[in-house]
This record gives sequence, C-alpha cells and structure tokens, in this order.
Amino acid sequence: GIGLIVGISIDKPCEEIVEKALENKILIGKAGNDTLRFEPPLIVEKEHIDRLIEFLDSAL
Repeated sequence: GIGLIVGISIDKPCEEIVEKALENKILIGKAGNDTLRFEPPLIVEKEHIDRLIEFLDSAL
C-alpha cells in the first residue's frame, strides 16, 4: 500500500521518547529498541508535522 511509514534510528532506547510523546498526545511507535516508527495518515497537515518536529527537538 501507499503510505508515509518511516523509521528513524536513534542512539538510545526509544521507550522513554514513545512514552513522552503519548503524554503529549503524539502517537509514535517503535520498531525494535532504538528505532522510532512514524505512520501518519495520508491527510496529515503541515502543522502536525511541525508539532512532531518540535517535540523531537526537545525529546532528543
């Protein structure tokens, strides 16, 4: 299928980041111990991506 699924490897376990994201009403998955998984809907809007980037800047 067509979609926007992407994974980002990070240099630390991602469990804490996934939990913090959920507390901030941001849904991030994980694939393995050190990969964040993003699966936004095809109708995602720029402001949603901007919010995610701001969160990741502060969390990483």
